[in-house]
Amino acid sequence: MVGIIAVTVAFQQYQVSKNKLKLDLFERCLAFYAAAQKLLSIVFHKANITLDELREFRASINEASFFFDTELTQYLDEIDRHALSLHTKTQNLDPLPVGPERERVVQDRSDEIAWLSGQYSEIKVKFSPYLSFAEWK
Repeated sequence: MVGIIAVTVAFQQYQVSKNKLKLDLFERCLAFYAAAQKLLSIVFHKANITLDELREFRASINEASFFFDTELTQYLDEIDRHALSLHTKTQNLDPLPVGPERERVVQDRSDEIAWLSGQYSEIKVKFSPYLSFAEWK
Protein backbone atom coordinates (compact mmCIF):
# COMPACT_ATOMS: atom_id res chain seq x y z
CA MET A 1 0.00 0.00 0.00
CA VAL A 2 2.84 2.41 0.87
CA GLY A 3 4.42 1.65 -2.50
CA ILE A 4 1.24 2.56 -4.37
CA ILE A 5 0.95 5.83 -2.45
CA ALA A 6 4.61 6.64 -3.18
CA VAL A 7 4.15 5.96 -6.90
CA THR A 8 0.97 8.08 -6.96
CA VAL A 9 2.70 10.99 -5.24
CA ALA A 10 5.73 10.69 -7.54
CA PHE A 11 3.48 10.68 -10.61
CA GLN A 12 1.60 13.75 -9.36
CA GLN A 13 4.88 15.56 -8.73
CA TYR A 14 5.97 14.66 -12.24
CA GLN A 15 2.72 16.10 -13.65
CA VAL A 16 3.14 19.31 -11.63
CA SER A 17 6.75 19.69 -12.79
CA LYS A 18 5.78 19.06 -16.41
CA ASN A 19 2.99 21.65 -16.24
CA LYS A 20 5.32 24.16 -14.54
CA LEU A 21 7.80 23.75 -17.38
CA LYS A 22 5.04 24.32 -19.93
CA LEU A 23 3.93 27.45 -18.09
CA ASP A 24 7.50 28.77 -17.89
CA LEU A 25 8.02 28.17 -21.63
CA PHE A 26 4.69 29.79 -22.47
CA GLU A 27 5.54 32.86 -20.38
CA ARG A 28 8.93 33.14 -22.08
CA CYS A 29 7.36 32.92 -25.56
CA LEU A 30 4.76 35.49 -24.52
CA ALA A 31 7.57 37.84 -23.42
CA PHE A 32 9.09 37.70 -26.93
CA TYR A 33 5.69 38.50 -28.42
CA ALA A 34 5.20 41.38 -25.99
CA ALA A 35 8.62 42.84 -26.85
CA ALA A 36 7.85 42.82 -30.56
CA GLN A 37 4.36 44.20 -29.95
CA LYS A 38 5.86 47.00 -27.84
CA LEU A 39 8.33 48.01 -30.57
CA LEU A 40 5.60 48.05 -33.22
CA SER A 41 3.33 50.03 -30.91
CA ILE A 42 6.04 52.66 -30.42
CA VAL A 43 6.47 53.02 -34.17
CA PHE A 44 2.71 53.14 -34.67
CA HIS A 45 2.30 55.95 -32.12
CA LYS A 46 5.47 58.00 -32.71
CA ALA A 47 6.27 57.16 -36.35
CA ASN A 48 9.84 56.81 -35.14
CA ILE A 49 12.09 54.70 -32.94
CA THR A 50 15.04 55.67 -30.78
CA LEU A 51 18.26 53.72 -30.50
CA ASP A 52 17.48 53.02 -26.84
CA GLU A 53 14.11 51.53 -27.78
CA LEU A 54 15.77 49.46 -30.50
CA ARG A 55 18.44 48.24 -28.04
CA GLU A 56 15.73 47.25 -25.58
CA PHE A 57 13.97 45.27 -28.32
CA ARG A 58 17.19 43.55 -29.33
CA ALA A 59 17.95 42.62 -25.73
CA SER A 60 14.42 41.27 -25.31
CA ILE A 61 14.59 39.00 -28.36
CA ASN A 62 18.23 38.00 -28.06
CA GLU A 63 17.42 34.41 -27.04
CA ALA A 64 14.47 33.91 -29.41
CA SER A 65 16.38 31.42 -31.57
CA PHE A 66 16.37 28.99 -28.63
CA PHE A 67 12.56 29.01 -28.48
CA PHE A 68 11.35 29.44 -32.07
CA ASP A 69 12.00 28.07 -35.51
CA THR A 70 14.15 29.85 -38.08
CA GLU A 71 11.17 31.43 -39.82
CA LEU A 72 10.03 33.32 -36.73
CA THR A 73 13.52 34.39 -35.68
CA GLN A 74 14.14 35.69 -39.19
CA TYR A 75 10.85 37.58 -38.96
CA LEU A 76 11.98 39.21 -35.69
CA ASP A 77 15.29 40.09 -37.37
CA GLU A 78 13.34 41.62 -40.25
CA ILE A 79 11.38 43.78 -37.82
CA ASP A 80 14.70 44.84 -36.31
CA ARG A 81 16.15 45.75 -39.72
CA HIS A 82 13.10 47.82 -40.68
CA ALA A 83 13.13 49.60 -37.30
CA LEU A 84 16.84 50.42 -37.67
CA SER A 85 16.21 51.62 -41.21
CA LEU A 86 13.40 53.87 -39.95
CA HIS A 87 15.69 55.33 -37.31
CA THR A 88 18.48 55.92 -39.85
CA LYS A 89 16.17 57.52 -42.41
CA THR A 90 14.71 59.79 -39.73
CA GLN A 91 18.21 60.88 -38.68
CA ASN A 92 19.25 61.48 -42.30
CA LEU A 93 16.15 63.55 -43.02
CA ASP A 94 16.96 66.52 -40.75
CA PRO A 95 20.07 67.86 -42.51
CA LEU A 96 18.67 67.44 -46.05
CA PRO A 97 17.51 70.56 -47.84
CA VAL A 98 14.17 70.62 -49.63
CA GLY A 99 14.51 68.85 -52.93
CA PRO A 100 14.38 65.47 -54.67
CA GLU A 101 16.80 63.73 -52.26
CA ARG A 102 14.73 64.79 -49.25
CA GLU A 103 11.54 63.67 -50.99
CA ARG A 104 13.11 60.25 -51.64
CA VAL A 105 14.15 59.87 -47.99
CA VAL A 106 10.68 60.98 -46.83
CA GLN A 107 9.11 58.36 -49.12
CA ASP A 108 11.52 55.65 -47.92
CA ARG A 109 10.79 56.58 -44.31
CA SER A 110 7.04 56.45 -44.99
CA ASP A 111 7.48 53.00 -46.54
CA GLU A 112 9.27 51.77 -43.40
CA ILE A 113 6.53 53.18 -41.15
CA ALA A 114 3.87 51.54 -43.31
CA TRP A 115 5.66 48.16 -43.25
CA LEU A 116 6.19 48.25 -39.48
CA SER A 117 2.63 49.42 -38.82
CA GLY A 118 1.34 46.56 -40.98
CA GLN A 119 3.16 44.07 -38.78
CA TYR A 120 1.08 45.07 -35.76
CA SER A 121 -1.65 42.63 -36.80
CA GLU A 122 0.64 40.23 -38.71
CA ILE A 123 2.67 39.46 -35.61
CA LYS A 124 -0.34 37.76 -34.02
CA VAL A 125 -0.48 35.37 -36.95
CA LYS A 126 3.25 34.64 -36.75
CA PHE A 127 3.23 33.95 -33.01
CA SER A 128 -0.12 32.15 -32.77
CA PRO A 129 1.31 28.62 -33.26
CA TYR A 130 3.54 29.21 -30.24
CA LEU A 131 1.00 30.92 -27.99
CA SER A 132 -2.11 28.86 -28.60
CA PHE A 133 -3.30 27.22 -25.38
CA ALA A 134 -4.28 24.13 -27.37
CA GLU A 135 -0.56 23.58 -27.98
CA TRP A 136 0.27 23.86 -24.29
CA LYS A 137 -2.22 21.32 -22.90
